[in-house]
Amino acid sequence: DSSSSSSIKSEIHDFDDRYDLFFDNLKPQLYKYNSRLNEGYSMGYIWQETEDALSASNLVRNDVGALYESEAVEGGLGLRKSDFIALNTWQIQKLKARVDELEKKLAALEA
Repeated sequence: DSSSSSSIKSEIHDFDDRYDLFFDNLKPQLYKYNSRLNEGYSMGYIWQETEDALSASNLVRNDVGALYESEAVEGGLGLRKSDFIALNTWQIQKLKARVDELEKKLAALEA
């Protein structure tokens, strides 16, 4: 979906601690597709391992729309990697806030 308007969305929520656990349990991998072994490596996630990260985080498939079942995808299971951008952005924002906090504490100690 290419529209970012809130007018076409409902049940808008912030991430919570379960998504921290989900992020921490994700396992990015390098891999080659069986049908394209002579091509370079792809980067991403393995569907089954991402399901394991969900379980470890007390989340279900509907909590993360990036995991979906599709007849159009080989094996019937797919990942929308673009959906991970928001999760990654949230994690980076949290890290930046923590770095800012630690820098202020360090500056106070050095003063």
